[in-house]
Amino acid sequence: EELGKINEENKMLLEKVRALEAENEVLLQELNEMQDWIDQWDIEINEVTYYAPLDNAAIEGMCFSGCPNTTASGAQVEIGRTIAAGPSVPFGTLVLVEGHGIYEVQDRGGAIHDGHLDIAIWDKGKAYSAGRQQLKVAYQK
Repeated sequence: EELGKINEENKMLLEKVRALEAENEVLLQELNEMQDWIDQWDIEINEVTYYAPLDNAAIEGMCFSGCPNTTASGAQVEIGRTIAAGPSVPFGTLVLVEGHGIYEVQDRGGAIHDGHLDIAIWDKGKAYSAGRQQLKVAYQK
């Protein structure tokens, strides 16, 4: 009777081990998928500022150059999508900015250098008051 009890406990332990192995396989697969996603991005700390080319108070040469509606890439400025980056970042590159979301590099700027991003927003006053921030940024490879 004692031996039967031990065998039953062993069977239960073996079932638990198999369940944990299956769970570990799922977790390992999820980790591999996460690593694949992470490998598609370069993560850096960048200086992030803001500009408002579409604001009625925007000043040519400071807030935009040429047509305020058109970016350096030729795309139309889209608030919530348009970002200016330095010359080494190709137009069309997706950029994930900490606390802000995903943008597309569509613009340049005279004061925008590598390691510096400028996010297009609606309000010139808010652009100035937000100042300069050091934020984590992920560039899609």
